[in-house]
Amino acid sequence: VPQLLRKKLRVEPMNLDKVTDVIKGINNFQLSNVSIKADEIEPITQGIFDRIKGKKKTLTIQLPYLQVFLDKLYMETTHDESRRADALITMEVLNRIGDIGDVLRNFLEEQVKGISNKLSTGNNNVSAETIWKILSPFCTLEGTKEPISKKELADRLPGIDTKLIDEAVEAFVNSRILNYSENANLYELAHDSLALRIAEKRSDEEIALLEVRRLIKNQVAIKQEARETFTERQINFLEPFLGKLKLDQEEKDLIEESKKAVTKKKNKRKRR
Repeated sequence: VPQLLRKKLRVEPMNLDKVTDVIKGINNFQLSNVSIKADEIEPITQGIFDRIKGKKKTLTIQLPYLQVFLDKLYMETTHDESRRADALITMEVLNRIGDIGDVLRNFLEEQVKGISNKLSTGNNNVSAETIWKILSPFCTLEGTKEPISKKELADRLPGIDTKLIDEAVEAFVNSRILNYSENANLYELAHDSLALRIAEKRSDEEIALLEVRRLIKNQVAIKQEARETFTERQINFLEPFLGKLKLDQEEKDLIEESKKAVTKKKNKRKRR
């Protein structure tokens, strides 16, 4: 009976009333080391809800974001990494914190460091830079979210072990940085603000590789009868990066055809 022990609970988005219940529940739970100033419960709840909702015209927020935001409130109050210190949450503390985008960007930094340490074993040191590289394909050149499958992710990171990629992706899913769609079999960043942070972390070489990849993809996407070969200038730009890309046969053929066309033009100029 393969499904016997597999249980799922759908966590619905939370409206303001549900968030209020959560905040009040913190004060009512006797064993909690966190409390909220009683006369500030209503403005604190509204402030938290508004910061998580941001500019979106919605009446609900996602529970994982509430979890991350409340943890940020606790850390801002206590600065206790062990999370054992008592904390009194106040409007003063809330006012020091930005919106969910700021909180998630800080959370992402912490998660990258944590996953880097977790995946480093023995002599195998996994740097934070490597983890950022694994995240890079989930973000476009412009800094927006880009859904991607594990296979495509591995294809775009030929220099990184596939086992490490799998482990890093699962760690990001568990920490709510990535969402997984079973129907589409794709992984996607949980929030737009994360994409901007990832884009900021890219090296000049990574940016150039993305530009090269986009140039090739765009050219191949054109119907063959209307497609032109790459110019000499474009080939010179592509050449240093071709060994770092996993190209399909159609892309390889176009580049070879372009090189031949460039050589033919050069020889023609020489004869003249």
